[in-house]
Amino acid sequence: MAQVKEFYAEGLAKFRSRDYDSARHYFDRALGLEPSNVDILVSRGRLPTYEQGIPDCLAAIAIDPTCADAWALLGYLHWHLQRPNEAIRCCSEAIRLDGRQSWALFTRLKAHAQVGNWQDCLRDTIGLIRMLIKI
Repeated sequence: MAQVKEFYAEGLAKFRSRDYDSARHYFDRALGLEPSNVDILVSRGRLPTYEQGIPDCLAAIAIDPTCADAWALLGYLHWHLQRPNEAIRCCSEAIRLDGRQSWALFTRLKAHAQVGNWQDCLRDTIGLIRMLIKI
């Protein structure tokens, strides 16, 4: 599936250059050839069309429930869409699956702050600091 890799690589390049419409086009083409590719689903889910990213994350999780990146992204999308409790749940799962998920921990921290869970917010802040300085 060399063509899938080419489309995926081009989608990533377009994403990095912030040409999101072209990135979506290439991710769509790659997924047309390999619809169960979790990496491509997660990458397309990262496009700044937050509501549209949720089905991609859910599809990735349905294929591989242990994909911490999909759980972390799903948490971020829920946080961005003002759904802090869902964000906390998804980020907690990402952290459970991969304890090095600093992005999930930071998103969960923000979601705890959003709902006023200050003790949990402090716990995640300390955890994030420890993770970043590798205590």
